[in-house]
Amino acid sequence: MAYSENQTNITLPASTDLSASQYCFVSINTAGQVELSGDDGNPIGILQNTPSAQGQAASVLIAGVSRIKSGVADFDAGYNAASGASGKGKRSDTASFRLGIIIETASADGELGTMVFSPNGKVA
Repeated sequence: MAYSENQTNITLPASTDLSASQYCFVSINTAGQVELSGDDGNPIGILQNTPSAQGQAASVLIAGVSRIKSGVADFDAGYNAASGASGKGKRSDTASFRLGIIIETASADGELGTMVFSPNGKVA
């Protein structure tokens, strides 16, 4: 069962309707608003709530343990996590930023896993 604990969150305005993007990686755009992170992106954190319109408050985990929506079938515990398409989690590869460690496996696209969000740069 995916879970969250020991979180540090910040609140920023949403760039658009993010109501279907809870527990996805998010980045900050040039207007200072939260948007979904792209494939191999460098997100600020993980969206914790469901803002449904531009300007609504988006709660973003910037450190701690969080649920994360998987975008792949092999989001396995023990591996480094990265941002995949539409902000969903994937295992880190050579093009990816390491965003933390997966601590609970998600075995299907859209399933929730658990990770420690602790970004530490790109894979060499």
